[in-house]
Amino acid sequence: KERGGDKLKGNLSNAVFGKNGETLGSDDPCSLQKETHTNDYRQYQDGAVDGSKSGKHGGPCTGKGKKGITEEKEWKTRTEVKDEHKDVLFPPRRLDMCTSNLENLQTSNMVFQVHHYASHSLLGDVMLSAKTEAAKIIELYDQNGTTSDNDTKCRAIKASFADLGDIIRGKDMWSNEKGMAQLEQYLTQIFKRIKEQVDPSGKTYTNSDAKSPYTKLRSDWWSANRDKVWDAIKCSLKGITCDSEPPLDDYVPQVLRWIGEWSHQYCNQRKKLADDVKNKCGDCKKASDTYHKNNSVDKNNSVDGKDCENTNSSDKDCGDCHKKCSECKKACGAYTQFVSSTGSGAKSGKDKNDWRKQWENMNTRYTQLMEEARSHIEEEEKKRQQKQTPSSGATGGPSGTPGAASSNQCSDKKDGDCVQSFYEYLIDSDYTTLSSYISKVSQNTDCGDDKHVVATNTCGITYI
Repeated sequence: KERGGDKLKGNLSNAVFGKNGETLGSDDPCSLQKETHTNDYRQYQDGAVDGSKSGKHGGPCTGKGKKGITEEKEWKTRTEVKDEHKDVLFPPRRLDMCTSNLENLQTSNMVFQVHHYASHSLLGDVMLSAKTEAAKIIELYDQNGTTSDNDTKCRAIKASFADLGDIIRGKDMWSNEKGMAQLEQYLTQIFKRIKEQVDPSGKTYTNSDAKSPYTKLRSDWWSANRDKVWDAIKCSLKGITCDSEPPLDDYVPQVLRWIGEWSHQYCNQRKKLADDVKNKCGDCKKASDTYHKNNSVDKNNSVDGKDCENTNSSDKDCGDCHKKCSECKKACGAYTQFVSSTGSGAKSGKDKNDWRKQWENMNTRYTQLMEEARSHIEEEEKKRQQKQTPSSGATGGPSGTPGAASSNQCSDKKDGDCVQSFYEYLIDSDYTTLSSYISKVSQNTDCGDDKHVVATNTCGITYI
């Protein structure tokens, strides 16, 4: 049971929104409307694009981009982070999450000044953000015509659910970005009021836990309300098969979640390009076979058959073969560029993804995390021997794969201890290299087939 008990559980029906004190009148998150059910201080205006300039908002996605749903958008390090996170590659999806309403909460309103309303009203805006984020992910995948199977959409939605949990708990790595820093300030103010309600005597949250930024309280609040946040997300699924219960991704350290997300995105792009080579070069071979069937070539002499590049280029079999094999060559070039050391997932330098360099970056980060975990294990073992008490060891990792964790394993731990025990689990399970970790979290991902049909020296044309 969470610290703070049932007092931490928010009720949507008790939430109050805006200066006029709007209420929803029910606990149904599907009834939340971006126009009225928010404590965003800006005035609602349908279609508002940049709320920071106009003072208007069009919902939680105001001022946000397209999440990199086109898949070619670049993974980059960020400067708006703490020093220890400057080498972390950020997924484009995270940079464009629909949290605009949370970044602009009117915390001076009675809604958040009176602690009785604070928890319920915060939950309302968190649920609105989650619901809108899920709908936007689905919309953008459908609009862009990229890999849009249900599993891909669901994976992105669960990733945003987990990142939202990190934001609420004060664990998100994009901490120094202007909007996120502002949001953190608002959350600190709100959780001060929540603490006054759930722990007026100061017996539950003591010492540093009783002070800003109220990290333990915020973690407990998320644990108490994460199921309701997921219910809000389910309102937007519209037939997409996703987890019926809250996924466990938010118990996996953020940097490891992003590594898994990166590997899935790489595989999606690789498979798309690999399938393109297979299909177009298969068409090239069929056209080549037709050409040779209709234009015999005497291999015992110097007769080359019909010259498709010059005198007979207008012939149907020449034209068809030339077109299809040119497309094969182009597809091969795109695939080769993608998987090469200077490969990119996009045509332009602006959105260039150098996957090998990104792999090296993540490998360095993962190795560092494992070394830190080993050192922690060694220190704990020394302490155990000094005390001559049985070692509790690692608490056990997630059930099945490193990509999921049991909430029970972290419910009685501080966030830092929970994260550390997760890394210790990876060591105990021999996921000590980036390759082994990605192999595990990507075991059900189709990364494409390298065995393609390649046609060369066909149709009287030489392809290199």
